[in-house]
Amino acid sequence: MVYLVLSILLLIIIVMVSLIFLIPNPVAVYLLRVCVYIATYFIFKVGNRIKIIGRENVPKETGVLFLVNHQTLIDSLLLAIGTINFWDILFHPKRIAHNFPEAKNFYYNGFLRIFFKALKTVPISRSGVSRAKIENQVNQFCNLLEDSNLVVFFEGTRTRDGRINKCRIGPALTVIKARPRYIIPILLEGIQPIMPIEYGSKINLRINVGHRGRMIIGRPLNLEEFYQAEYNWETATAQSGRLRQIIKEAVENLKPSD
Repeated sequence: MVYLVLSILLLIIIVMVSLIFLIPNPVAVYLLRVCVYIATYFIFKVGNRIKIIGRENVPKETGVLFLVNHQTLIDSLLLAIGTINFWDILFHPKRIAHNFPEAKNFYYNGFLRIFFKALKTVPISRSGVSRAKIENQVNQFCNLLEDSNLVVFFEGTRTRDGRINKCRIGPALTVIKARPRYIIPILLEGIQPIMPIEYGSKINLRINVGHRGRMIIGRPLNLEEFYQAEYNWETATAQSGRLRQIIKEAVENLKPSD
């Protein structure tokens, strides 16, 4: 049943993407997002049993930075159904969070470029690290947080062993420079089997069903002690070590004791 519904939705999604390609059309983008939301619900709530805890902690506003650990290539889809509802998809598109996937994993053909762009993704390359590259990425994050929401997988890559890894410097500098209205920590647990890392680094349709997991949404973090009236790179990077540890621990501490 799940696969039948997903197959029908996939056909509709292909039609929507084709329409967007042929005639850039906001209605087609709107319908595409609706179909993807429904398909995502079937993947995580019907085909699998992913429990969403703490939904009441998500502000009904923009300027929200979600800091999340990373388990699968389709974590962003789960974040969508966990942080917004169907009403938001229909009437509050600004609440749909942007995310920054690795370009080579998601944008390797024209169809996927159109598809993911419509879903508010901005491709980046994680190969090579330099001050200029980090600052450019942080500036993109800051600009989006002015009137939208943003999902950042603070580890920068999927976990290989299920454990939560260190927070990268980019998310910490974003907190310091953007001074988000809300910073929400989110823990993903037990999601890996739905699309194991062994399936590769490119998005695909190999999605497993029959698994249980949970998405735990924490209360907003108060990190104002790190905010700077006037952003300074040297001071921010000096502060970032402690902030990165706080972010990692905030997500780890969401795990229930059971």
